[in-house]
Amino acid sequence: MRFDVRSRFGRSQPAKEGSDAAKVQSMLHAHGYSEPAGMMNVRLVHLTDETKRRELMVIYAEDLKETGFIAEDLMPGGRGSARWPEIEKELMERAKENVRFAKE
Repeated sequence: MRFDVRSRFGRSQPAKEGSDAAKVQSMLHAHGYSEPAGMMNVRLVHLTDETKRRELMVIYAEDLKETGFIAEDLMPGGRGSARWPEIEKELMERAKENVRFAKE
């Protein structure tokens, strides 16, 4: 399967009402979980047909705290900005290792 892949980082913020992010936050909160202060993620999108109107989206996310940085540190000019490419590469590798699809 072909995927459009994008990675990013940022501070956790309340999601817009009705959005996919709001649905995920609601599901997490309903099970007693909450978002960390900062996160980094890899977003994988596969368009399922020629119309490009249907998609399979998977978001692999991790706590940014594990890097030793906060989101502002990784912004251009931040104390960790030069490290983002390395952190991003490692994040992508973990996403590849941990996200699996299987036919039934």
